[in-house]
Amino acid sequence: MNKKITIIGGGNMGKAIAQGLVSSGFSEAHDITITRSPSSNMEDLQKMGYNTLCNNNEAVKDANFIILAVKPYLCKDILAGFANQLNPHTQSVISIAASITLDELTAITGDYITVARIIPNTAIELCKSMSCISTNKPNSENFQTILTMFSGMGTVEVLDDSLMNAATALASCGTAFFLRMIRAMEEGAVQTGIKPKTAQKIAAQTANGAAALLLKATASHTEAEIDKVTTPGGITIKGLNEMERNGMSSAIIQGLITAYETMQKKK
Repeated sequence: MNKKITIIGGGNMGKAIAQGLVSSGFSEAHDITITRSPSSNMEDLQKMGYNTLCNNNEAVKDANFIILAVKPYLCKDILAGFANQLNPHTQSVISIAASITLDELTAITGDYITVARIIPNTAIELCKSMSCISTNKPNSENFQTILTMFSGMGTVEVLDDSLMNAATALASCGTAFFLRMIRAMEEGAVQTGIKPKTAQKIAAQTANGAAALLLKATASHTEAEIDKVTTPGGITIKGLNEMERNGMSSAIIQGLITAYETMQKKK
């Protein structure tokens, strides 16, 4: 299958996906077209070798995969603007717009078009994204290519569309949640005398290692890995208990649920 890709929206996520596609080897920059509004500067995209256009209808004509990387409130109107020119055999639509359901998307495209709703995160430019995916055509060749595309830019998990808002809170908002926790670790370390840049390096690599323990093939339950570090009467369990006394787990759980409930209200 050809791999001409159009990304509608050249903001942070659209640009990150383009970089991930090139870094993963799925596409060459010259096979990627990115659109922005006529008033936007395209110079940064052009310097990286991408094709640029302001006209969405023109941009999707020869594209095999059309990625909607626009704000959710714009998504449906933009899709409706070119939906009637889509070819179900050679073209597929991929939306990364949070809270816009698969049913809402296929109501515009028609169910004969392969449509995927994908929630990646900003680590996609480094090919380290956790991308959650739902689709109306799980057995189509086009969808299998979409899975290959996003698998090259990190890890993918196919979910029922009813779970995608929950997955957004965990995998997309979760990037900021984890970064804020790392930032707090840095600040605590600085207070103990470690320099800020050194504290960031140590905290980030420690987080990376902790995640790796849960991603290995023989991974055990999260609490089992915690138990390996918390000796009775030791410094780790005392630190954890103090964090819990100040509401750490409750705050994280409530923050994630608040993000999820906010998206649910947008339906």
